[in-house]
Amino acid sequence: MDWQRAGDSVAALERLGKDDVAGIAQTVGTNSIPETHELLLLLNDAATKKGDVGLTLRDVPAAIEVGQECNEELDVIAEALAWCQEQWDVVEEQKRYSDYWLITPAIAEDIENGHRECYQWSI
Repeated sequence: MDWQRAGDSVAALERLGKDDVAGIAQTVGTNSIPETHELLLLLNDAATKKGDVGLTLRDVPAAIEVGQECNEELDVIAEALAWCQEQWDVVEEQKRYSDYWLITPAIAEDIENGHRECYQWSI
């Protein structure tokens, strides 16, 4: 662990306050915002274990404001993740239901006809 960097982070935390995760990350310079947030969580855990709860999870903001460029990147990544999830779902449904994994008009007609035949046999 880089103690100098941790010390810089704590000094920035004291100076900027617990809500300015981006400012703390920028002050330290070597930490990204997620790394800084992780450090704050580790500090919280350590303080809780020692019984000296000067910083709690309530003190760390649940969300931060991100810039337009970051927001656009997150949207692209979210779309890619959704596509991957959809592809995985298709494969799983094909494994489970074979030809009937996706109900098309033709398959729906086959199901309807099969249902009608079963109904007629039961009368």
